[in-house]
Amino acid sequence: MAGKRPLSKKAALKMFRRRALSPQECRELLYSIYEECPSAKNNRTKPGAFSFAQLELDKFHVISNWYHFAILSLASLKKNRFEPRWISNQLGISVQEADDALSRLLRLGLIKKRGRGFFQTSQPLWVATDQSSRAIRKYHGENLERAKAALDDERAKLELFSSVTMVVDEKKLEGARAKIKKFRDGLTKYLASGNEGERVFTLSIQLFPISKGDDQ
Repeated sequence: MAGKRPLSKKAALKMFRRRALSPQECRELLYSIYEECPSAKNNRTKPGAFSFAQLELDKFHVISNWYHFAILSLASLKKNRFEPRWISNQLGISVQEADDALSRLLRLGLIKKRGRGFFQTSQPLWVATDQSSRAIRKYHGENLERAKAALDDERAKLELFSSVTMVVDEKKLEGARAKIKKFRDGLTKYLASGNEGERVFTLSIQLFPISKGDDQ
């Protein structure tokens, strides 16, 4: 902790567990350590490594439209182009929207130009969702609309869409949240690792009440 020698991720997690830190506190501390510890930085660049960088909520407000994060993902394509018209064609948004989005991402330092293309300057981003935010609600709402549009396409692969309805013990919701995150992060690592991607996809998972309950 004094910075005299590298702190391994395993040792850090062991220390955090002993201090009963919350999952969010653990993520924030790990991110801080990885940002400051040279050996940890090297670990993040090893083949198969996959970690996230936290995006502050005030910055998220600026880029809360769904296509900003799609552009960040396009940065991983080998033959991407830093051209609003190319972005517009890839995502089905207007050229003006693409131009404005590229300018915002550049201004926030989230992307940089490289030749005719561009690259993301940080690890994949995550935003803390343990507080109410109109921007976060808007972002999820837009992704749901995009999912509906994809489902309406007759070419949609229906096996990629699934739903289940059940009675839930609400005391288990916090545990469900942890399981959803573990599944989401694991699947993201599986799908996004390597450099052979051709298209940008969105994984969207929802668990929400549809009945009022006995006490309402």
